[in-house]
Amino acid sequence: QPDFFTLEELQEQYDHYRKAPIEDIKQFRHQISFAKAPSLVRRFAWWMLFNVWPEKRATHMGTFGMSISGYQGVYGSKHLAPNTTTLGVDPLPRRGKAKLMLTFDHRVMDGTPATRLFGRLQHMMQTTISKELAKMVGVDLQTLQPLSETQLKTSKSDAA
Repeated sequence: QPDFFTLEELQEQYDHYRKAPIEDIKQFRHQISFAKAPSLVRRFAWWMLFNVWPEKRATHMGTFGMSISGYQGVYGSKHLAPNTTTLGVDPLPRRGKAKLMLTFDHRVMDGTPATRLFGRLQHMMQTTISKELAKMVGVDLQTLQPLSETQLKTSKSDAA
């Protein structure tokens, strides 16, 4: 539930998962032990999650993915994974604007909700997230000019 966290808190979690030793992260330990299982056992477990326990699929496998391969110049529209939906980012932003790409399984999701999702995402990026980022870096959202010391103090006291 990332919507209950600030961007700074999400960044801290991301940094922890990137930098902490794998042994310290429960989800990675589980993935490693699963990967060590014989192929037949892994395939059977996947089959069970897909066909017998689909309600547990989201917990154990996830239904959504995010591709950040764009930083290496890759811009692909086909993400082969067990996810129903994958969000990707344009690797070559132009004039500070990057394109988002949503790949989804039409057997699971219709294009109309996907279009609505993008509209909501754009609105959030232009309002809530922009304001939070502007506060974090200390700039006025309208002018993109650095805030004065007085404005910074006011901004920090409003956040608390």
